Amino acid sequence: MKLASFVLVSLSVALAAACGGKGKGAAPPSPGGEGDDPATPFNDGAVKAAIRSSPGVDACSADPSSTMGAHFDAQRALLKGEDGAFPLRESFMCRAQPDDSWACEWSLFTIAAAPAEPDLDAEGEGEAEAEGEGEGEGEGSGYIIMVTVKSNGTLVPGTIACNAPG
Repeated sequence: MKLASFVLVSLSVALAAACGGKGKGAAPPSPGGEGDDPATPFNDGAVKAAIRSSPGVDACSADPSSTMGAHFDAQRALLKGEDGAFPLRESFMCRAQPDDSWACEWSLFTIAAAPAEPDLDAEGEGEAEAEGEGEGEGEGSGYIIMVTVKSNGTLVPGTIACNAPG
């Protein structure tokens, strides 16, 4: 039985090789871990760590004696609010550029609260809310660190910039 299995496997490999096929084999372990984008040729976590450890830049109104990581954490605290009332969505994404570099953005945005259910009276009719009240509260506030990254995962010097939409 073992010989038959060995012959069958050997025959399969030989046929695949004869037809120019390649066995995919086991996928190599992802060097980036959680959140690593397989489309990028670098480890996203390592790029974020490099951004965090970079000195603050004037383009972001960040103190050069501090780090971009400390600046990003301060922005996170501001967006959450004093009582932490605003939940945040964090993302990191990169877009390939024609010069074999990547335009990367590390962002935080507030998540709008779900709209409140209208108060219904006994007949099922609700009172009209004041115009605009409760709509999109906290929605759209955010902070983005933008940087150009080489294909080998190193930051391009002098390319860190920031934007605070909303």
